[in-house]
Amino acid sequence: MVVSTTEISVVKEVLLDNITPGYADIAANLSAEIRGYFDSHQHYRRLNTQPMQVLLVHGAAGVGKSAIIEGATQSLPYPVIRGNLSEIVVNANGTESADEYVEQAFADLRARASAAPMAVIVLDRVDVLADRDLTQEMGKLSTQFLQFTSTLPASVFLILESTQPATSMSGSIKRSVALQHALEVPVPTRPRREQIL
Repeated sequence: MVVSTTEISVVKEVLLDNITPGYADIAANLSAEIRGYFDSHQHYRRLNTQPMQVLLVHGAAGVGKSAIIEGATQSLPYPVIRGNLSEIVVNANGTESADEYVEQAFADLRARASAAPMAVIVLDRVDVLADRDLTQEMGKLSTQFLQFTSTLPASVFLILESTQPATSMSGSIKRSVALQHALEVPVPTRPRREQIL
């Protein structure tokens, strides 16, 4: 999606007081992309096609991914549903049926988002999917994740937050996520570090 300079400037005005200096431009583009998706998804439905609706936001720990996503979504007129895949997995391991717990957690996220005409889901710590030992131990985790991402209604935009790029994830997850949009949040350059300080 091409975002006009005017649109970015308008969104930046809302974001600048609430986000790490130097990253408002990234947040503004993300916000505009989400708005663009919701503005056009009815058009895509009439054409019986589906636009990209899953975005992987990845970058090293501490670069400001969460702040950028927060800044991009706080001014949107849609509810934002948040989840943390690492917490879901940890909590699941403390139950008698981990697979059922994970399945229910995904179902709850989907139901909460589907209750609104349009909604955004932000799923943090999906980098646990790069842990091959974990995905083997929890045999259905990969399948459940893929089912979750592939069965979201068109009224939901999904943001995946990770310290790992899609190429670090295993098997079918890598192929699925890699087919979607990806936004890399880089380590701040010297000018941006000076803005932060």
